[in-house]
Amino acid sequence: MALIDTLLARRQKLLLMAAFGFAMWQGGQLLAKMFPIDDTTQAIALAMTLVGAFQWAACSFGFIHYSKKAKPERDALNDELTCRNRGYAFTFGYTVLVGFIMFLFALNAILEQTTFPALNADFIIHGLMIIGIIAPTLRFVWLERDNA
Repeated sequence: MALIDTLLARRQKLLLMAAFGFAMWQGGQLLAKMFPIDDTTQAIALAMTLVGAFQWAACSFGFIHYSKKAKPERDALNDELTCRNRGYAFTFGYTVLVGFIMFLFALNAILEQTTFPALNADFIIHGLMIIGIIAPTLRFVWLERDNA
């Protein structure tokens, strides 16, 4: 049982590190889109992008190593509670995305009544992608925190 607990803790740490790396990687790219002229912001965005991309890549290799190590214990790691938590996490991610889209529709309706420029679709879609990946991952780690 100690091996299962170790593998569960390792999965949670890998997921958390991957989510943080993905957020930094894509957040840096999003920051560069938001402020394309400012040199200081571009430098910060480049640093975030590089650190996040390397962390994401390292976690990807970590997942490959983890899947090989956990192959004999796959049934114990994917029990009913894990499947339920995964379903709840995807439902949570979907709900967050729909809520954010509804917020953007309301914000766009308000901005149309003012002199502010309209929302940039490229920026919005990039943000939705980040939220769509980070929200269910963090929710799954949160739901699984008591299992390890």
